[in-house]
Amino acid sequence: MSAKYLKLKPSNDFTAKYDMKSFRIEHVNLFSKKKEIEIHVKVNDYNANEELADLRKLMHKSFGTDLKLSMKITVETETLESDVNGFIRFIIDNYKSESARHQYIFANYEVDNIEDNIFIKLPSEHLIEHGKNSDILGDLRQKIYNATGKNFNLEFTSGDFEEIHKMIEEKKRNLEKAVKVEELPVFEPPKEETKEKWNGNKGNTVHSDYRKKVSDRKASDFSVLDSLNLNEEIALEGHIFHIDISETKNGNTKCDFIITDYADSIGCRIFLKKSEDVKIGLNDWVKVIGRLEADRFNGEYYINTKKIDKIEPKMQARKDNAEKKRIELHAHTNMSEMSGVVSAKDLVKRAKEFGHEAIAVTDFGVVHSFPFAYKESNDNFKIIFGVEAYVVDDEQDMITKPSDKLIEEEVYVVFDIETTGLSFRTDKITEFGIIKVKNGEIIDEFECFVNPEMDIPEEVVKITNITNEMVKDAETIDKIMPKVMEFIDDSILVAHNADFDIGFIRYNAELLRI
Repeated sequence: MSAKYLKLKPSNDFTAKYDMKSFRIEHVNLFSKKKEIEIHVKVNDYNANEELADLRKLMHKSFGTDLKLSMKITVETETLESDVNGFIRFIIDNYKSESARHQYIFANYEVDNIEDNIFIKLPSEHLIEHGKNSDILGDLRQKIYNATGKNFNLEFTSGDFEEIHKMIEEKKRNLEKAVKVEELPVFEPPKEETKEKWNGNKGNTVHSDYRKKVSDRKASDFSVLDSLNLNEEIALEGHIFHIDISETKNGNTKCDFIITDYADSIGCRIFLKKSEDVKIGLNDWVKVIGRLEADRFNGEYYINTKKIDKIEPKMQARKDNAEKKRIELHAHTNMSEMSGVVSAKDLVKRAKEFGHEAIAVTDFGVVHSFPFAYKESNDNFKIIFGVEAYVVDDEQDMITKPSDKLIEEEVYVVFDIETTGLSFRTDKITEFGIIKVKNGEIIDEFECFVNPEMDIPEEVVKITNITNEMVKDAETIDKIMPKVMEFIDDSILVAHNADFDIGFIRYNAELLRI
């Protein structure tokens, strides 16, 4: 391949040649510079994972094991619609074949579909947190929508499926208890009010059509939300801090937004016709009037909004009235992933408004905000540059060779070794320290010196405090190593700087043919 990028369409008989019938290859993207192949396949049978595994082996056999291979999978609509749970399992198993991380997360999992809700059960909250930090739920949701046009709610859970069924059924029964339309009181405007007065100030009304349908109401405090009944009308005033606008199947507009009074918050939803424009935006202050309802997909409460007006902001600018101003020595910007939301420019602006003379920018693991912060400094305001540095390489694999085991039930061997140097080929082991742990309790121990049959360098003695005198009468590695391997057995190994220790153990075990 001489081209940097090449898109190919394999011959129709390619998969038939290898007896692969559960999928077809749409096209293949070749990236010669990166030695990467991206295969786009269309699946018509959930048993295709075995055949896809054969395809991966074939590609690696042809192009080498260092080939970066990825598969972009879509499923026939009919196949997906007939078995949504099967689709979820199929995609997850495919992820597991390409990623050690997904092997770890989904070593044990279950899937259940309850109406338009799909629950993926994992054995622990720890694994659920890992799953939420991956993009799998969003990817699955998008794949289902692309194939069916349906929006499914996907969630991780550690709960019992039967209990979840009962909970959803209970929510449905509560929704069915809604007051009938004919039982609702009919509101009539006072006769003395003119049509113009009833329609209100059109210049300040976002959706004037709703003026005719919904009466104006006095805004309540957010505190009443806890005692509000389902389908009860309410008026609230708040600040929009999130907004999501989408198009419905019939071409109308759905606007979901969240408002807050900085003590509490609640989601709101309004549907607009094709001819209506969305005239609210992020950071607007609004008054909404509507009914408290429960989302039929996730059960979350929201305001089904019938009328919305823009209003003047209710928040007053904060001030620092302290006689002696502080200096903030620990501030994160939006360059700190998942730990900061404000830009360096806005951060410095607020500090200046408070009358502060300096501020320390201490982002988490990055210094990307430094140039932006520096621009805001001057003779009267100082930027103190800092960083919260990583002390552990979070890119390093914490788990290798994951297997389908419940980690809470396994036996762990926690070990440490001392050596004469850093190379497992030329240096020797001088000490083993090993303990066995189950359910948080030490159940066995193994500790001994090893005669390295060489002098221990003085520099190493200073580090390990193990001298030649201490190891001269100890057994040699050929006697010790079989005992170590017997003690370890098939337990899970745990170590600090594990690659170093494992390198010595593996080399000596192979050398001694253990």
